[in-house]
Amino acid sequence: MKNLAPKLVLALGTVASVATPLPSLAASRTFRITGTITEVSDPNHVFDGSIQPSSHFTGTYTFDATVPDSQPDPRQGRYEQTAPGTGLHLEVGHYVFQPFPAPPTMLFTIVDGPISFSPGDQYGWVSKCTLPGLTFCGISWTIKNQSGAVLTSDALPVDPPHLSDWDPQQTSQGMGLMIDAITPSGRANVFGRVDTIEDADAPPADACRAVYDCIANAPPEVKETLRGPQGEPGPKGDPGVIGDPGPQGEPGARGETGPKGETGPKGDTGPKGETGPKGETGPPGPRGTSDLPPGTVIHLLAGTPAPAGWRLLGSKVELIRAPSGALVTLRLDVYQKE
Repeated sequence: MKNLAPKLVLALGTVASVATPLPSLAASRTFRITGTITEVSDPNHVFDGSIQPSSHFTGTYTFDATVPDSQPDPRQGRYEQTAPGTGLHLEVGHYVFQPFPAPPTMLFTIVDGPISFSPGDQYGWVSKCTLPGLTFCGISWTIKNQSGAVLTSDALPVDPPHLSDWDPQQTSQGMGLMIDAITPSGRANVFGRVDTIEDADAPPADACRAVYDCIANAPPEVKETLRGPQGEPGPKGDPGVIGDPGPQGEPGARGETGPKGETGPKGDTGPKGETGPKGETGPPGPRGTSDLPPGTVIHLLAGTPAPAGWRLLGSKVELIRAPSGALVTLRLDVYQKE
């Protein structure tokens, strides 16, 4: 899928003439993240090739810190986000992923381990997103600490996680960032790690505010002296997407027919060999594992033993709605019959 959502960049050429108000201390919290793409699986070319391993991404996610825990288990927290303005904004490659316009926008899962399915602590979220041309878009992030030494309850943290306190984000261990994108023509999965996370709501320091106020109240001629020289040209941008093919040219003139080659002589027929003895009947083969043809793909809950004759392709995350209406995250192992 080409050019799903081009990014818009606004250049600010003047200094604001009024002081910028500080953000209000409301119930919502916004965290800013940066990270690196580590793996891309896009066999059907859902994206335009601008998302590659080592590509960088940036984003923010906003959530309501006062949402109640809907999970009665005291060691597990489940916080569904429905308020306007909540959700994830993520930019990577040529794409800008926006929050899904209808609630719920995000689902946080907090585990204060150990519990039956997790030996340690876990912090994660799943966010529904929207992008032109996609029939489904979901982005998730999970970090774990196998020792269980980070969290002391299942409450929703109101401060950004300290990444150094958590285990390295390994995709094979179900950790890190994952983008799941589906179009009518196929599916793409993008994996990455979050390298930095910070509080985007934090007000500037007092010294910074004093400088801002001084600049805002300075006369125009003073502001002009503060303007630095024009910077050097930036590096050349990535090539644009390939354009549509041009019209087909007119057929050229037909060439002359070449001369027919001579027919070679027919070879002699060799003698017929004798029929060999009939071999013994071999033992019955082993019973097949199923009647499904080779190449069949099945999904099993992560950790479920696979039947004989099936090989593991990988794992994925599915976001489904339970009969109760709640969003449920499923981690699935994908097997293919050999």
